Amino acid sequence: HEEFEHVLFDMNGLLHTACRRAKDFEHAILKVYKELDATLRTLIPTKSVVLAFDGPGPLAKLLTQRKRRSKSSKSSKYKLSGLHITPGTKFMHAMKQACEYYAALRLVASAKFRNVAFYISGSDVAGEGEIKIIDWIHNLLHSQNDDRLIIVGGDADLVLQGLAVLRVKDLFVYAGKDMSVHPNSR
Repeated sequence: HEEFEHVLFDMNGLLHTACRRAKDFEHAILKVYKELDATLRTLIPTKSVVLAFDGPGPLAKLLTQRKRRSKSSKSSKYKLSGLHITPGTKFMHAMKQACEYYAALRLVASAKFRNVAFYISGSDVAGEGEIKIIDWIHNLLHSQNDDRLIIVGGDADLVLQGLAVLRVKDLFVYAGKDMSVHPNSR
């Protein structure tokens, strides 16, 4: 267990993992809750939690993603597919609402979150989750840079983008249960 002032989630990797074996929307939401709880027991936030979903991207990327997700959905025996994780779907709207509920419940019911702010950037806001996180960090740097931050996500780009954030003294990237925390200490 380790404390960080800010724990930032790139939610799409977590969503893909949850949806891979989910029976339906509700089951996927419960899997996301379970993963958030497990992660926040290990990586303990003291100031904020950020949940950033991929938002609408350029049309060319959207078409490529839809084609790739459509192929993979045909081979799945589960009801949910990667197509559901596309910005603008009912599932993504429901997932944002579910995360808002998750945050509200943690703020009210858990003493360890009483002084922690939750920020949620849904799929209705343009930009990839990791870019939203880097933007959030840059905005934070205007007021302070001594805080310890950790970015949680399975995207290899997170490590590179984390290294590119220059003025953060303690920035870590957690790429999943099987991987260790990668510090970007300066």
